[in-house]
Amino acid sequence: MSVRINITAEGQTEETFINQILGPHLTAFGKVVHTRRLRTIYQRCHGQPELINDNPHTAPSKGILQVCPGYRKIVDGVLILEEIGLPKLRQQCPHLDAWVTRLEQLP
Repeated sequence: MSVRINITAEGQTEETFINQILGPHLTAFGKVVHTRRLRTIYQRCHGQPELINDNPHTAPSKGILQVCPGYRKIVDGVLILEEIGLPKLRQQCPHLDAWVTRLEQLP
């Protein structure tokens, strides 16, 4: 019997990460992942999604753009994550690892 997990994502990049990387990973653990993009935060930010990060000048994508001006967050971000792979992401990101571990261990 599969366990259904509903995950709410902040934006398109997170939604794509869940659908293309995390969801397939959790399938091996008998989990079925459904993703829904959160619209209420976006609406509270008056159509300015960078405000979700509290400061549009310090969002992680801004730092990448300074080093790589051609960076496209939605396209390139997911390609980079696919190249790095979930195991390495989990190793480098303890909060992500703890969250994925909790999802894997759901009954």
